[in-house]
Amino acid sequence: MIKVMSVFGTRPEAIKMAPLVKVLEQTEGIESIVCVTAQHREMLDQVLEIFDLHPKYDLNIMQSRQTLAGITTRALTGLEEVMAEEKPDIVLVHGDTSTTFAGALAAYYNQVKVGHVEAGLRTYDKYQPFPEEMNRRLTGALTDLHFAPTKLAKEHLLKENIDADGIFITGNTVIDALAHTIEENYTFHEEELNTIDFKGKRVIAMTAHRRENLGQPLENICHAVKRIVEDFEDVEVVYAVHKNPAVVEPVHRILGGNPRIHLTDPLDLKDMHNLMCRSFFVMTDSGGLQEEVPSMGKPVLVLRNVTERPEGVEAGTLKLAGTDEETIYAMAKELLTDAEVYESMAQAKNPFGDGNASKRIAAAILYAFGKQDARPEDYTITTEAKSSGKEEKPMKEERMAILSMLEKGLINVDEAERLLTVLQNGAGLEKDGLGKAVGSALEKASAVLGSVARTVGEKAEQLQPRVREVATKVADKADEMQPKVRSAAFRMTEKAQELKEDARTYKEKLQAKRRNEEEDWDDLDLDELDADEAAAEKAAVAEEAPAEEAPVAEAAADVTAAAAEEVTSEEDLTEEEVDPVMEKYAKNVETVLDSVQFQMEQIDECEDFLKSAFGDVDPSQWEDDEEEETTEEKKEETDK
Repeated sequence: MIKVMSVFGTRPEAIKMAPLVKVLEQTEGIESIVCVTAQHREMLDQVLEIFDLHPKYDLNIMQSRQTLAGITTRALTGLEEVMAEEKPDIVLVHGDTSTTFAGALAAYYNQVKVGHVEAGLRTYDKYQPFPEEMNRRLTGALTDLHFAPTKLAKEHLLKENIDADGIFITGNTVIDALAHTIEENYTFHEEELNTIDFKGKRVIAMTAHRRENLGQPLENICHAVKRIVEDFEDVEVVYAVHKNPAVVEPVHRILGGNPRIHLTDPLDLKDMHNLMCRSFFVMTDSGGLQEEVPSMGKPVLVLRNVTERPEGVEAGTLKLAGTDEETIYAMAKELLTDAEVYESMAQAKNPFGDGNASKRIAAAILYAFGKQDARPEDYTITTEAKSSGKEEKPMKEERMAILSMLEKGLINVDEAERLLTVLQNGAGLEKDGLGKAVGSALEKASAVLGSVARTVGEKAEQLQPRVREVATKVADKADEMQPKVRSAAFRMTEKAQELKEDARTYKEKLQAKRRNEEEDWDDLDLDELDADEAAAEKAAVAEEAPAEEAPVAEAAADVTAAAAEEVTSEEDLTEEEVDPVMEKYAKNVETVLDSVQFQMEQIDECEDFLKSAFGDVDPSQWEDDEEEETTEEKKEETDK
């Protein structure tokens, strides 16, 4: 017996997992266990009641003003304890909620296999939708059995190096749920809906509550809806308003008070499904509704900038309206005034499922655990495709290219959306429209890069002779200065050593003299003696130095004076003032040494720059090259 634990915590998850749980309960060889986190308490309970589901474990983690981090940590802690107790063979999670990620991570920590229902949906923008995109991608990394709803979802997983043996195309379980909820003579639980004339009015069913739409995007949506109702007298709107205060406030402020705009609390599953089935078209930012509504034969305007369900856009059942007021208004107006556009969307076939996804998932689990020999067949869409004379590929190359560019950051979300729109609306679904758009963009980019390259090349050619000339001059100057600098430094070092020895001898003599005369060394004033000897040393050095090395000799003499001063100052413990002449000598020595050091550093910096630009090249080689070029030019003129 295979113990299967199904984990979910929100209303959308419950809607899509409920038909699967029902099938698992009826499948021989499978023991079904349900654990809910109750990330959404009230709305979850509505679904559990409709499908008559009775979870064995209810973590009840919902709190007032809960955060994503709080939801995830509470769910992870609770699920880890349940799994440690039950020890399931596989944990099934659905979609992209915080409960989904926490359930997969808890299963991984308990070394339990993970099955991901509705796997492979991607926008490749981690903040659209937020946090769903990263929830499903992280869950995918922990998953063993991927139940992809469509062929495109499978292609996304293959692109991420997921093993094809673990991927099963099943269709979407939400289509399975419709068979349990839609009724012909249905009476709404929300009494206000029973007063609407669905036959005499064109009703727009609407939801909008996603995090990325909060703020200005939601206000744009509301203003567009208000204009639609004002411009079309036969239009009424039913907006099921999410309980988030950030949604309630702007919606009621902008849309409240209009008798043809019905603002209701979130509807239960049956009310929502039957409302959409009776509406003229649907406007939503919900992911699940994008899959459900096409099966009802109703057009859908998606109030998001990107969608992880592009199959619906390609099939013609969905259109991306985004969150711009003018765009939303224009698209809604088109559906209300252009019968041909409306019918093309209403009659398009739903690419998301055929009502048998739950059975395919149960069969895939049996196959993966060795309880069934044959691998279940993948779900395929049967459509009347245009004859192109070419074999259809598993996925449009153009779409893969767009997604790849978006993922690598070569294009932004708006640019990707524009290219996808060209792909959808270009020449039907032919490749010419997108090919021209992409080709044009690449040609422009190539031209810009080519221009930059040429400019850089020309600039380099202009700079090269100047750099060579500077390098030659610097090298010559360095060669000229190097012997003198080295000689001066050597002489100064040598002289300093001599002075050090003389000072030590001088000190010893003075100490001996004091001992003989029984004088106190500390009371001896040597300033006059030091000054006389320093002057003598300076004169001697100046006489010995060549004329061209006068500055160096003077510096050496200054070192002599400074050394004598240092000996005196170290031994003299009196508080007499330092001789101003000696202090001036010391400063002169310091200035000369700093100047020499600065010049040496400049030479080193020039040498490093030239090496980085040209490598270790002898500047004299350049002169030889120029001479060779001149010789060759003369030879050519002679030949002519």
